[in-house]
Amino acid sequence: MGESTLMTDIDAMNKVLHDRSDDSLLNMQDNKDKKFVALHQLYSDLVHVLYFTKPDLLSSLSLRMIELTMAKGLTPTSPFSFAYYGMALATMGKVEEGCRLGRLALKLVDENASSSKYKPMVILFAHQTSLFYSEPFQSTAEAHHMGYIAGQQLGDFLNSRWNLQLSITMNYLAGQNLRAVQATIKDDYVKMMKDEKSAFFFGYILLHSQVIALQQGLHTTESGPMEAESLWTNRTNIIFHLNSKIHRLVRSFLFRQSDNLIGESNILESITERKIQLRPMLFMGIFYEGLTCFLCSIGITDPTKSKPLIERGQSVLTRIRSLAEHSSWNWENKVQLLEAMEMHTMGNLDAAGPLYFSSIRSAHEHKFIHEEAVASELAGEYMYEQGNHSDAYALFMHSIKCFKEWGADAVAKRVEMSVQTKFGTNISHLQAVDVSDAMKRILSFDQQQQQKKRSPVGLE
Repeated sequence: MGESTLMTDIDAMNKVLHDRSDDSLLNMQDNKDKKFVALHQLYSDLVHVLYFTKPDLLSSLSLRMIELTMAKGLTPTSPFSFAYYGMALATMGKVEEGCRLGRLALKLVDENASSSKYKPMVILFAHQTSLFYSEPFQSTAEAHHMGYIAGQQLGDFLNSRWNLQLSITMNYLAGQNLRAVQATIKDDYVKMMKDEKSAFFFGYILLHSQVIALQQGLHTTESGPMEAESLWTNRTNIIFHLNSKIHRLVRSFLFRQSDNLIGESNILESITERKIQLRPMLFMGIFYEGLTCFLCSIGITDPTKSKPLIERGQSVLTRIRSLAEHSSWNWENKVQLLEAMEMHTMGNLDAAGPLYFSSIRSAHEHKFIHEEAVASELAGEYMYEQGNHSDAYALFMHSIKCFKEWGADAVAKRVEMSVQTKFGTNISHLQAVDVSDAMKRILSFDQQQQQKKRSPVGLE
């Protein structure tokens, strides 16, 4: 479908859905015509394939599915009409509408007996493509675990395993201890070896390689033969290749591999060009692209080189900022960190400091220990540049502590080596600093600044 025709039809469908209540949609008449049921099933199967191979067709396909459902009634696969169309709307920026349809898909699969066998897959798609925008990552991980259990009970072992893998991935993105992530991967990997479910090996290979690298060091996976074999085997799977690129970008950022940073950081461009429907892992790639662009631009004196990086970082910030409108839990700390780096890059140092500290506080409150570690190190770099070595040291030590709590021992070691390089012989003097008290003071100052912003003008 041409873009203009597609958008016109989407706008018309959105008006239809807006004018209908949830109850009226859930209680539409069933259509038991075998030909129509088979047609809708065919569309559903086609979406499953194109999701991984040609995602630019998904908007028109999902629109066709919801049109069929609204015109002719419910079939067993109708929950996918709501889930897939919700995915398309959320990706277009209509997040509230997309989440509404995701929730309707889950309700429909619970209330319509003929659709109940699809519950594991509906849970999978609804949470990965729309509901994650508004629900905490930790809750999304729990939802996928429920999908895993439902699949086991229904005998849908394929989608049961996909849900389990996504539950593990969401826990990783939420900052679960890496040793726990590794143990869960290993446990399910052994089961797959026994069941010969080799199709799931490749996703686990990527995540397992990432976890081992963060624990033991980049050298363990930077040229891993299993990862290379996986990429070759899945060369037509766009999502798999993009996930691999995101993992490499995160490794390059956390280990400060300057040679690889820019080359791996065109995540947003790749997603936009291919019109890929967004999901949590892809947004994390976009977030790290923003961090990378701002980090690499700091210190560059040639504006012809720094300007393109800053503009890319600002594009990412705009995208992530739009997410925080729907879930401050997931995205507030990320927006604040990107804003801090933008101010730092632009030379607005007075504004950068409070934003760094706000990001640390938000990451701590929302239980993103790994992002608390990242923000603390970047804030330490900022304070070190300002000549405040005492607070910089406290922030670096807090970052190391958080990285170790996350389980990323190799990353913590890299920060420790950076601290040794920066402070040299002066480090013995700084080791007397009470890190806990210093962090309380730094974050207390941030809290006071936030309270001043919220206080009504003119009130004491």
